[in-house]
Amino acid sequence: MEHSKLYAQPGYTTGLINLKRISWSAIFAGVLVAIVVQMLLSLLGFGIGLGTIDAVEEKNPTAGLGIGSAIWYILSSLISLFAGSWVAGRLANAPRLFDGILHGVLTWCLVTLDAWLADWLKLLAPVLPQQLRALETRCKTS
Repeated sequence: MEHSKLYAQPGYTTGLINLKRISWSAIFAGVLVAIVVQMLLSLLGFGIGLGTIDAVEEKNPTAGLGIGSAIWYILSSLISLFAGSWVAGRLANAPRLFDGILHGVLTWCLVTLDAWLADWLKLLAPVLPQQLRALETRCKTS
């Protein structure tokens, strides 16, 4: 298996040092960090939200919970994406600044794609078994 030379720098003995521009292990580590930080911040927000509800004293205890949870979700998403992108950029061990930024952007893209796919799978989960049963009966009759 031959490695492609994306760019090279002069070396001491061989003349060229092969450098990989993308470190997928750094990107996946950043994705995992972003997901874990998002989960931890969501649990923290859930605990704070439950702690603010006082059903005995208030007439409508969940009045401002929707707006507060939306703000917390946006802030915790931005914090977790920043943490994951920062970890990916630092673990990339890239010689140029732009390569570290590229790792952070790829981490952000993969976390966003993962969240989007998870939302779609949650929407399709109730419908999918029915469609598969209909497809199975259609294949048996043909």
